[in-house]
Amino acid sequence: MKTQIRIAALIGSIVSLFTAVYVFIAYVSPWVPFLFYMKEYLIWINAHTHMVFYLLIAAGVIFAYIYFSDTSAPSPKVDHSGSTPVEEIQQKSNADHEYQNVEKPSFREIKKWPSQFDYAQAFQNLTYSLSEDLKNYKLVRNPNVKMAGNTIYSSGNYGIIFKLENGGSYYAIKCFTKGSDLHRRYFELGRHLQGKKISCLVHFEYIENGVRTMKDPNQYYPVLKMDWVDGDSLYTFLKKNIDNGKEIRRIAGEFMNMVMELKRNNMAHGDLSNDNILVSNGRIVFVDYDGMYVPALKNMPSNENGHENFQRPDRKPADFSEDMDDFSALVIYTSLYVLSLRPEAWKFNGDDPDALLFRKADFLNPDKSEIFAYIKTMGGKSWKLASMIIKALNERDRTNIDLRKAISAK
Repeated sequence: MKTQIRIAALIGSIVSLFTAVYVFIAYVSPWVPFLFYMKEYLIWINAHTHMVFYLLIAAGVIFAYIYFSDTSAPSPKVDHSGSTPVEEIQQKSNADHEYQNVEKPSFREIKKWPSQFDYAQAFQNLTYSLSEDLKNYKLVRNPNVKMAGNTIYSSGNYGIIFKLENGGSYYAIKCFTKGSDLHRRYFELGRHLQGKKISCLVHFEYIENGVRTMKDPNQYYPVLKMDWVDGDSLYTFLKKNIDNGKEIRRIAGEFMNMVMELKRNNMAHGDLSNDNILVSNGRIVFVDYDGMYVPALKNMPSNENGHENFQRPDRKPADFSEDMDDFSALVIYTSLYVLSLRPEAWKFNGDDPDALLFRKADFLNPDKSEIFAYIKTMGGKSWKLASMIIKALNERDRTNIDLRKAISAK
């Protein structure tokens, strides 16, 4: 409200109050002698000061000023879109609100998930089952599965993967099953990654309403859409390149850079192992983010302890932080570094795709471990790295591994 209007309103209120009091006293005074004298006093004040007159003049002048200043003011400027400044502000407010809704979607709990059979049946008819977000996508069947009518590409403990194609690009669609908190973890991971580009992670999108089943046509379930990445697992890469020490050492360095990149973004993978590390077109890519850590999940326990041949034997669900990859990263880096110098050390793998050079038994008893004894004879950086593993195993502090020191060791 303008200041002039406030003043005019105050003056008008005073005049009204004066008039009301006078009328009341004039009406009651014939029966109340005291009020008769007060009425005469008010008449005397007004006759000698002309107070009411001046107040009315002042209020009239102020209202006249307000009227003529408003009518002479220019109209709000209208741009080519026909929006006034007020409308533009409102539109911007609405746009900001919509943007916030997109950037920070609300999480939806799912009480009961479809089964693998339900999803497999739904993906027989993509036109029916997929939402608008996945419109025109086509199913790609697993060439290694000969079962007639099979639509599932791969499956795990809490979800199944379908492979879809759209516009020449391929995607993995992960559908959640069972009563797990996995979709919440991916929901928070997706929010954490908004605006970030982390080179070792596959681009993915959490789609709130992705697919529906025949059982419940009215409900769409969340899915995860990820870019499809082809590559060799770390184990396969080593088998193919075991005599190429230079390439193995390059991959070792890139691997550690990727681990450090996750740490800089307050993240950790949670299950660094052969199957979850791909070498694709010469670069390291981490896959399978079921056990990943981001700060929004800090009050939740880890939903897995990782592969035993890459983790501390005493790892617990409570070991869930951005430092939880330190031990497995050190184990993998040490293995790669040793192999880059001594390809014959691959004999300790024993053609085991679930290990590199170390196994759980080596971590439980390093003093009787053949691989630790072998690396000790190598000396130099190889033994320094192996000694860091042994030191970490003997310490209760799970965050006491300095990966920078491991990288820079000579």
